Amino acid sequence: MKQWMRILDDLGSLIEAKVPRCYFQFIEESRHHEIHGFSDTSDKAYAAVVYLRATYANGSVDVRLVAAKTRVAPLSKQSIPRLELLELLFWLD
Repeated sequence: MKQWMRILDDLGSLIEAKVPRCYFQFIEESRHHEIHGFSDTSDKAYAAVVYLRATYANGSVDVRLVAAKTRVAPLSKQSIPRLELLELLFWLD
């Protein structure tokens, strides 16, 4: 019961959490854009993530999450290079 009450208390702090939905703070002031992608593979799972990095006229930099995906590796034994290929293909799903 104590653990459940602690979880309920922690849920109250989610009100303060903010998830930005816009990729740019100020579209008219953005000067340079970059897309960064990262991926990783193991024999158990594979994942990939894409970020958008925007540089503004005042020199500030903002990085936003664009997309992220994860998958569990197939039960049939696959080599790491094969899983890395699957990692690239699963963005098409």
